[in-house]
Amino acid sequence: EQSICQARASVMIYDDTSKKWVPVKPGQQGFSRINIYHNTVNNSFRVVGVKLQDQQ
Repeated sequence: EQSICQARASVMIYDDTSKKWVPVKPGQQGFSRINIYHNTVNNSFRVVGVKLQDQQ
């Protein structure tokens, strides 16, 4: 498995009721380190997010 990209991002989910993107936990909008990994053996991908501390 190989990391093919990483980014600092605000993680959100789509709310079908309001038809808008909203923070995962309302009132706790912070940043996460998002990595996308590629498994070359079975050609699959995995997305991993880790919440960053305020200083990072």
